[in-house]
Amino acid sequence: MQNLPSNPSAEAALIGAVLFENRSYYRAAEYVRADQFYCAEYGALFEDMGERIRAGKVADPVTLKADYDAQLLADLLDSACFGPEIDDYSRLIADCAQRRALIEAGSVLAKEAEAGNAETALDEHDRALEAIRSDAGASDPFVSLKDVTLAALSNRESRLDRIIPTGFPSLDQTIGGLEQGTFSVLGARPGMGKTVFGVCLGGNMAQAGETVGYFSLEMPSEDIGFRLGAWEAWKRQSGRVPAFSDLKMATASEDEEARVILAMGQEHVERFLVNDRGRPSIASLRRQIRSWNRNCRRKGWPVPRVIIVDHMGHVTPDHAWRGTYEKVTEVSNGLLAVAKEFDVAILALSQLSRASSREGARPSLHDLRDSGAVEQDANLVMFLHREDYYLRKAAEAGEEGAVERLRQVQGQAECIISKARSGPTSTIHMAHSIGHNVFRDPAWREGRAAA
Repeated sequence: MQNLPSNPSAEAALIGAVLFENRSYYRAAEYVRADQFYCAEYGALFEDMGERIRAGKVADPVTLKADYDAQLLADLLDSACFGPEIDDYSRLIADCAQRRALIEAGSVLAKEAEAGNAETALDEHDRALEAIRSDAGASDPFVSLKDVTLAALSNRESRLDRIIPTGFPSLDQTIGGLEQGTFSVLGARPGMGKTVFGVCLGGNMAQAGETVGYFSLEMPSEDIGFRLGAWEAWKRQSGRVPAFSDLKMATASEDEEARVILAMGQEHVERFLVNDRGRPSIASLRRQIRSWNRNCRRKGWPVPRVIIVDHMGHVTPDHAWRGTYEKVTEVSNGLLAVAKEFDVAILALSQLSRASSREGARPSLHDLRDSGAVEQDANLVMFLHREDYYLRKAAEAGEEGAVERLRQVQGQAECIISKARSGPTSTIHMAHSIGHNVFRDPAWREGRAAA
């Protein structure tokens, strides 16, 4: 008997992927249907899971154990595929199904030809081929734009829930927050406080109930902990907060350290997750996010909806690249793909060049010109700028007027929104104390004087 095209391993891996993460079903269903599985049991399981998931129910080994063998479900879960493999395996299964259909059509044509009725044979063959061609396009169903739009408008709460506030009121009034499934960029030259801003933003979101994943690719996790501790202690307004350098160099007083320890004991701080492995690939970022998701579910926490990458220049592509442009383009494309795959808001910090004739000038999209597809991929592009950073240098060099101007802008910062697909471009004025790891909204007037 002829061996028909099939790939049971790919089928098992795809079923396992859906069992592990139900959202994977929708990706798989773009390419393959239940009746295209060679293994009938896998096809029935895929259809059953699809019905449950589309109805808003959970389809996992617990909910399915009454209808399927527990060992089978466990084995399928162990063989689960992830990430891009879901698309590849789905296409592979659909391709095998189409090849089997072609073989069957050819067999029918041969039998009809042997019967001597050529006209009937050609007619039936044409119908069969047309059905196979239609099947090949089954992953692109007709979708009414009217229906999609009306459904989105009728579910206002769901749309708003996908926008995650930054915790800085002035910034949120302009951008709303970071949106799930999108890739955003915060760019700045060295010394502007990108990490400070990222930690403060992540701390705000954790306090609001989110779980935040932070990839610290430049400094060890304890440094991020010191920064978060200083920020959380400042927000608690419970006495003098130590500078980050004092915590780092162990020169903070016992009282200052005690305030940080108390601040770090808050429940929401535990949901600020840090990975400090240097120069990860896009694939390793995916693995870490999956690990975070698994551990959060075990603890009963919400899975991360926000991922901060500090900074994207230290992320390596999964494939070889020829130059900087190609590298940054692939990293940007990869981060956008991760945002969509895990339905998370990714904020990537990006370091602009210090060696530039524009140093000291407010950054703009022009400064991302050589950064591949970053501007194109990003839903939101923001820049940090602190005039006092440059004025301090000018004052030390004795430049005329620098000291007086420094007095006027000391502790002030600008968050420049240069691209926002869902809102206007503008400049948000903020206050800072970089040494104490504090970025705050200017409306936070009752804020700490210690910072």
